[in-house]
Amino acid sequence: MPLEVEEAVQDPTLAALRAAVPKPGFEVRADGTYALHFPGAGVSLYLDRLRREHGSLIGELAVQSVARGARTVRGSTVSVGDLNLSSVQARAARAKLLAAPAPIKGFDWLGAVEQLTIEVFESEREGAPAVDLREVPLPAEERFHHVLGLALPQKSPAVLFGDGGTLKSYLGLYIAGTLARRGIATGYLDWELDGPTHRERLRRLFGADEPRVIYLRCDRPLVYDVDRIRRIVSAERLRYLIFDSVGFACDGAPEEAATALAYFRADRQIGVGGLHIAHCSKQADSDKRPFGSIYWHNSARATWHIKPANENFPDGSTVDLMLTPRKANLGPQHTPIGLTVSFTSTSTEIKRFSLQDVPEFAEKLPVTLRIAGLLRGGAMSVTEIAAVNRSLRKGKYFIELGGTGSGRIIGLLACDNCHDTP
Repeated sequence: MPLEVEEAVQDPTLAALRAAVPKPGFEVRADGTYALHFPGAGVSLYLDRLRREHGSLIGELAVQSVARGARTVRGSTVSVGDLNLSSVQARAARAKLLAAPAPIKGFDWLGAVEQLTIEVFESEREGAPAVDLREVPLPAEERFHHVLGLALPQKSPAVLFGDGGTLKSYLGLYIAGTLARRGIATGYLDWELDGPTHRERLRRLFGADEPRVIYLRCDRPLVYDVDRIRRIVSAERLRYLIFDSVGFACDGAPEEAATALAYFRADRQIGVGGLHIAHCSKQADSDKRPFGSIYWHNSARATWHIKPANENFPDGSTVDLMLTPRKANLGPQHTPIGLTVSFTSTSTEIKRFSLQDVPEFAEKLPVTLRIAGLLRGGAMSVTEIAAVNRSLRKGKYFIELGGTGSGRIIGLLACDNCHDTP
């Protein structure tokens, strides 16, 4: 052990740091970052935020040292800053800069930076190994969280989008609280409002017995905040997240494909499923996909559009909402659902209702679902629903109870444990 390090470990604080230095060698960590350790010298190099810029490989290099005499911040950090690994001159300059605050006798800073660079380049070229798809573990049978009829992929991104003022954030917080009550550790990432506002909403939604929702105020784009979020997700063992909202979390214009793609790459690094709240455009087809690049829709595994029954909310105490599924990659397409949000002076209640009961919503439903709504009151003959009899199909919703021709009696098929009951 070099003298500087041997003397350093006599200090109890530095000794604890010294003991934390991992085993020697190069390390590809589970979070996709890289590290190179020199325990004998009390030095570790960490490379994070690796990316390509104009053909060069750039990363954020953090250097830690516990050697005596090293000028450090927060215990052991010597330096943090971007490094162009593709530039020989940049690597040499960084090694020279490191030698000044940490002049460790006999330690080759240039050799350390060069070794890290070579290891990272080789690792990047090799990439993840190929695997036999037959040996990949199958997903668990239950792949969705079901809340109020919404089917949310457990491990993939879903998007809830609609105009401003359609209670998307309220619904997102209700989903977070409901999952938390089921024992699913859930986090709420907030780019728009603040903690006190969401605390008040949580109390209104769930009363004094508030579920444990981990709140995280975010002020930077997701691509720059992903490391902090990832650490919190790991520390709190979070299994689902609400992102409110993507427009504020973007690093660039939402209309740009690169912005949406970078956002979802950052989301993938976090490693848990989540509901991403978004807005919609003012175009004629604004109810088909979120505002911005088509990749907001394409990159999500499920998307839901939310719309109020009355745009002006004339009765501020009650709002009826229609949620329409626009995409479902991981299972069958789900049916639209209706939600009523009721406000009092101290509470907010969200519950389901039948869309067939609201004319503005009912006329937008597929004919099959409109027939199903009629049959909720009891079996009917084909003659009684002749205007739409071409949509009468046995199977998912209907069952024939007898009769022939126009006298056939049609009933609504029972659907136990069905999340798509009209």
